[in-house]
Amino acid sequence: MTNVRNLAWATLLIGAGINGAFAAATNNIHLVGNLVAAACVVTPSGGNLATVVFPPLSAGDLLLAGQSARQPVTFVLAGCDTSLSNGVRVTFSGNTVSGMSDILALEGSSTAAGVGIGLETLSGEPVAVNGASGATFVLTKGSNTLQLNAWVQMIPGQDIQPGNFSAVATAEFEYL
Repeated sequence: MTNVRNLAWATLLIGAGINGAFAAATNNIHLVGNLVAAACVVTPSGGNLATVVFPPLSAGDLLLAGQSARQPVTFVLAGCDTSLSNGVRVTFSGNTVSGMSDILALEGSSTAAGVGIGLETLSGEPVAVNGASGATFVLTKGSNTLQLNAWVQMIPGQDIQPGNFSAVATAEFEYL
């Protein structure tokens, strides 16, 4: 019993010593930052920044063309102050199809298979997912509408399986 008491007392002393060492280290974390005015206010549509609904697509048409017709992806920026910024870069992050960095992978809840979703500028330049370049837009004072295109892309070497599909990307706006 004496050994148990001594062990408990030694443990208490060691624990107290550790706590004392941590308590003595005051002001050892310094956090700084810079709060800046936003050049624009991103206006969500419903609960999302943008939602693209593709019309029903034929698996046969995708097999022939390899991809669907383009659908608009629209972001609305309000109250833009061009004295703070005259441009914005939109980059996207999300899960991509293996070996295809420009194509978003379908979510696990999708029943369709063999396809992914691509993004491009209106001039047809692909917008890489998880890339730093994104798409760049010039801002004007007031409201701005930023437009891209999305399409359904057949994945080479995979069979197309009809069904519902969805993909998710996160858009980040960097004012230039």
